[in-house]
Amino acid sequence: MQLWEVGVIMSSKLLWVVFLTLLILPCATGLPFEGHAKSELYSSRDSLNIIEAVEDNDLKRLAAVINAGADINERGFRGVSILYWFVLTDNIKGYEVLLRLSADPNHCSDSGSCLLHVLALENKSNYIRLAVKYGADVDLQMSGFGRTPLMNSVAAFGKEDSAFQTLLKAGADPYTKHSMHGTTVFSSAVLFERFDLVIFLVELGFVDLPREARVALTYAVKKKSRAHLPAPLDKQFVKMKEMLELKRMIDR
Repeated sequence: MQLWEVGVIMSSKLLWVVFLTLLILPCATGLPFEGHAKSELYSSRDSLNIIEAVEDNDLKRLAAVINAGADINERGFRGVSILYWFVLTDNIKGYEVLLRLSADPNHCSDSGSCLLHVLALENKSNYIRLAVKYGADVDLQMSGFGRTPLMNSVAAFGKEDSAFQTLLKAGADPYTKHSMHGTTVFSSAVLFERFDLVIFLVELGFVDLPREARVALTYAVKKKSRAHLPAPLDKQFVKMKEMLELKRMIDR
């Protein structure tokens, strides 16, 4: 095989990793169904009775509704859970009431969007902590999409009470691979130019990278070293590059 052929193959591999990672980057578009009335999302009288009892903090009525056979995990429009209504209306007290009564924190809608992924994307750490307390799977992958909550929280890294740090503290695994494309949160971080996130993970000891992450980071270092970056990003990039080279975490 000629040298130029090897170069073409390597370039193709790098472009393929970038393409796959672009496919899995989440887009922040606000909470799904924001602005909808509850009657638009829940047609069942049982669902509405549960919601109204919780909103009124009428625990006696809530118990009566559930004892009469109402399902606290009943699905509404497009598979939206009752629990999700209390995220949508920012009612954390009602949200916890339902979790205590065994509302499912791992519920996913018909579109494949799961509660924890939405919370991660919207940086709602207080809701994430409660979901984890009541059994949420921090490495749950979106049905049909393969993303983890940690992948959805990359953009929130560094913000006050960041969902990324909250998920990591709760045991989320940055090595978990996208179930469809095999990419990890490291690739998402590189394409978002969140070099500070890569540094953060490496300093925590996440240095045994899968091949995909090594390729993505190697590509980023070679590409960005020739690109103009604003001063803050440039400092982060240089620190990341030096750290990765020192620990031999990228390919020469």
